[in-house]
Amino acid sequence: TFDEYQQKSQRTAVKDKPEAILFSCMGLCGETGEVLEKINKYYDNEADEVTEPEKIKDELGDVLWYLSDIAFKHNQKLSDIHYPGTYCCIKDAGINLAIASANVADYLKKVYGHNHTINLERLKELLGVVLHYMGVISHHSKFDLTDVMEFNIDKLMKRYPEGFASEKSINRVV
Repeated sequence: TFDEYQQKSQRTAVKDKPEAILFSCMGLCGETGEVLEKINKYYDNEADEVTEPEKIKDELGDVLWYLSDIAFKHNQKLSDIHYPGTYCCIKDAGINLAIASANVADYLKKVYGHNHTINLERLKELLGVVLHYMGVISHHSKFDLTDVMEFNIDKLMKRYPEGFASEKSINRVV
């Protein structure tokens, strides 16, 4: 479930730095860019048709990790975040995912950088838009967000079996 994923993913979250939310905003946008890159290669027939959906799943897992971390740091459960969006082609979903991720980062920049008051309902709405387009991309790639969650947690457990540590991140092999 989303809540189980969120709990497990927090094992690898940065918790002891005041700028941790900034890391998550930048990560959300950066990983979204990687999803777009994979979509573009796959659907322009520049990539291996067997491995590219797995690469999309991997990158969506990273987007989900940052989305989950942002929600967690604001006491929001992923299971409470919904967005009844519209269905679209995968390239449009990729572009909309990028816009939605940038909107989350921009909103939190205003909260943390410009001292705006946070509106948690607005944040949930913005996170829900990101989650929606992740679902559209997953559907087009023939897997669902449950697959993304499982894939991501497996990767994180291999990479950081004892939880996140800067040293392991610097010398990462997996």
